Amino acid sequence: MKRAAFIVSKPIQILVALNLAEQIDGLELVTLIIVDEFHGAEDVFNKFQDSSYFASNTEFEFVVSKRAAFKKIAHSKIVSLFIDSDVGLKNYASLILLKGMRRNLTINVFEEGIGTYRDDLYLGWKKFALDSIGAGTHFGGASVTKSIYVFDHSAYCDIFDKDSIKAKPIRGTVMAYLDRHSSELEREFSY
Repeated sequence: MKRAAFIVSKPIQILVALNLAEQIDGLELVTLIIVDEFHGAEDVFNKFQDSSYFASNTEFEFVVSKRAAFKKIAHSKIVSLFIDSDVGLKNYASLILLKGMRRNLTINVFEEGIGTYRDDLYLGWKKFALDSIGAGTHFGGASVTKSIYVFDHSAYCDIFDKDSIKAKPIRGTVMAYLDRHSSELEREFSY
């Protein structure tokens, strides 16, 4: 059984990850690693873990930082990792280290919002320097990233033509996911 993990540190990332997890083969074990970076994160984790709503192939873990999440991945049997960003030197260094420890690990990025479609995160010499070493200067642009999952596939491909082969569509929208699962999510997020 293959294993996939999502590292999530914001409620919107949880919603995107759950929506995307529905696209993953039901035989694949999916782990949502909730990072303690938003108010009430541990409460949300506890409610998710105690919930009978989620499929039997979904489990939840809680960590205090993204560094702890990467450490957990490094010592796990996860074969496919989904993260919110591969942009910048710090992210790149962490991903290179992780990939060095787990050569067969597939690293994927999932959309969090409109920043995914920005082509001006780095400009000039910084962009040149980061691009030359393989670091991401846009979401999905790092050399260690296999795929980027986006809601607007055609827009991403139009903006980042050289990385369009990495782009995979996320079916549906966050609002559609909320509509389908509103009663369960109201309980899990206490709203």
